[in-house]
Amino acid sequence: MRRLIGVLFILVWIAATIGPAYAAGRPATAQAAPSTPAFRLAAITCCFLGPDFHAPVTRYNDCVSNPGLDLWATRQGNDLLMPGPAVRLVLPGTILGFLNSPDQTLQPSPAGAFGLIARNDDPLNPGHTIYTAYIGMAQFDPSTQALGQSYVNQALLANTAYPAGTLLGYPGDIAVSTLTPFPPKFVQTSATQVHFALLSTPLDQCGNGIDPSPYVGANLTYMPLALPEGTPLRLIPHYSASHVSARTASPRLPASHTLPATPAPRPPASQTS
Repeated sequence: MRRLIGVLFILVWIAATIGPAYAAGRPATAQAAPSTPAFRLAAITCCFLGPDFHAPVTRYNDCVSNPGLDLWATRQGNDLLMPGPAVRLVLPGTILGFLNSPDQTLQPSPAGAFGLIARNDDPLNPGHTIYTAYIGMAQFDPSTQALGQSYVNQALLANTAYPAGTLLGYPGDIAVSTLTPFPPKFVQTSATQVHFALLSTPLDQCGNGIDPSPYVGANLTYMPLALPEGTPLRLIPHYSASHVSARTASPRLPASHTLPATPAPRPPASQTS
């Protein structure tokens, strides 16, 4: 018995001595992504949240769930009949292009755009890239059943880096439907809102959506809902900018190149028909 105990003691000593040295010489393994929240939804726009990541939708031919979130101008999601509150870049990044057509192909110009997609460093996974989409910044023209006035900041440039907080535009009441019959077309939403999504590739479609919950620090998935529909964005926990990875900020747009702080109201329906 004493000999067995002695052998066990020696084996334990060898493992304790050699193990760390062996591990030190091995390649580093991937570390688990930190769960520290990285930004506030209120940094994108104000007012109310639809916590509907993975909510059932019929917008896409190839999926049945929402790849992002809808941020409403009003608690009930009502149409304001005018542009909503300012939409801003939530993380420093490069605007890859603008969405001008229903198929959501990226275009180099903001003229007539209803949204845009930016490339960002992933603040929770340093060294990785994510994409952010901001969609719905335009008016639906009921007379033509197509995209009407654009609310995208026309001074923005594609393939250009901008700091967090850059004015991107204002939410409207237009969306894209890919319900049959194909091809996709513009439709009018039931609310003045902006659709925001974190994406693994620069395409706002099913399978590309990244769960925004760890980036915000609140459960934003559709089931189970930890936050009710219409939660004020100011009630989402506030996290300091120190949680966002540091980087060199690009110059802000001159004030003269941005959209007016108070957008003009839409023309009456009688003037759009």
